[in-house]
Amino acid sequence: MEDRLSNLLVALVVIAGVFALYVGYTQAYLGVAVRWTIAIVALVLAGMAIRRLKSLEGGFGMYLLGSKRGIKTIGNISKSHRSFWNSMAMWGVVVGFGLLSYPFLKGKIDKRLYAFGMLSLFVMMFFVVPYTGDALQFINLSFIQTAISSAGAAHASSGFNFVGYAIDAVSIIAGFSGFVFVSILYNAANILIGIAGFVASGATNTGALAGQIPGVAPIIPGIDLPLIAGIISLAILLIIHETSHGVLARAFGIKLKKVGLVMFGLIPFGAFVEPDEKAVSKLDSIKQTKIVAAGVSMNLIAMLVFFVPMMLMTAFVVPGLYSNSVEITHVISGYPANGILEPGMIIQKWNGYSITGLGSFSVAAANDTPGKLVQIVTNTGAYSIKAAPSPSNSSKGIVGIEVGNPLSTSLSARTLFFLYSLFSISFLLNFLVGVINLLPIPGFDGWRIYKTNIKSSTFVNALVAIIVIGLLINVLPWLYI
Repeated sequence: MEDRLSNLLVALVVIAGVFALYVGYTQAYLGVAVRWTIAIVALVLAGMAIRRLKSLEGGFGMYLLGSKRGIKTIGNISKSHRSFWNSMAMWGVVVGFGLLSYPFLKGKIDKRLYAFGMLSLFVMMFFVVPYTGDALQFINLSFIQTAISSAGAAHASSGFNFVGYAIDAVSIIAGFSGFVFVSILYNAANILIGIAGFVASGATNTGALAGQIPGVAPIIPGIDLPLIAGIISLAILLIIHETSHGVLARAFGIKLKKVGLVMFGLIPFGAFVEPDEKAVSKLDSIKQTKIVAAGVSMNLIAMLVFFVPMMLMTAFVVPGLYSNSVEITHVISGYPANGILEPGMIIQKWNGYSITGLGSFSVAAANDTPGKLVQIVTNTGAYSIKAAPSPSNSSKGIVGIEVGNPLSTSLSARTLFFLYSLFSISFLLNFLVGVINLLPIPGFDGWRIYKTNIKSSTFVNALVAIIVIGLLINVLPWLYI
């Protein structure tokens, strides 16, 4: 009877939590800070309630869903295709650390596997990673989207991209660990330059802060990520990441104590496989590296797996899911339309021209010039907005909106778009979690790999200090963007 009552109460807590997340996700007028606050408070309260009702380990809204049931399954997986799991882990080291992986591992890697890893890194860097921008459409962070739009417009006419080529070169030399390390430091340097310019102007040159993008942002399903697709994607990446650690540990005869998920309220926050750490420490450095690198390796493989259906749907399915009407998808901060037009409005007329699709919109808007009063009719009313000069062409007038075709309301279209969002989010998150885990931050896989293979603790600690400072600087734009 008590179990039934507790299960009923847990169900009610889940429903209330989902409702709070839904309100935060849909009520854009509340602002990002208020919506995040609602989400975090709802998740903390839900987590505390569920932990107490089910007598689980945890605290501060987090609780552990652990069990020994999955240990046997992990053991069975480790016994089959053992050569694949060993090669997969070492492949991840090569992709993660590039050309440096060979001396990093003191040459203790098959040369054919090393060559295949380097080829994989090249293909992923230049033919897969660029499409992460397509998946970013599902992350609803308006401040970052505005900064990206402004930066893109400002650099639309730029020529030789020295920084881009430099980051590409570092990525080949140091793998995805070098890619994410240098990207964070480069963004941090831009932020410091912008802040210095703002301070030097006596806090009057706000343009010095324009276009800056925070390098760190919380991603919460139901707030800045679609709720259901976001939770499923997070669960998938966490499970495969930790399971891979467990598989390699069992392959080397290490016993597992427990496996499970770390929950934050209703959201999978992490996963864990608890091995016998004393036994792991007695293994040689190569075996320890394989165990640690297995999670990142599997995340990068999953990234490739989800990339294929995402691209197929992008090419053959997604174009047929939209109607011909023109919808405002984003209003850029600092431009005339900001505070007047809103995302979701359907444009019906532009300067008297009927808008029947993106083509007719482009033709109508092509005649706008700076200072011209643009007459816009939407499904919510009529508006008059004075156009401002375009950053890329001063003779072109813009009001500061981005447009697209809205999704069809049919069930089949919604279902197919859900699958597309699930593939895209899984592709993006597996990449982000995989490469960020390569950073030398205590508790991350990269930190353990560095400590296992580099004798100089001074060097490792210096890398830790540099990247932590870089990450803290990347948070600063949230204070003013």
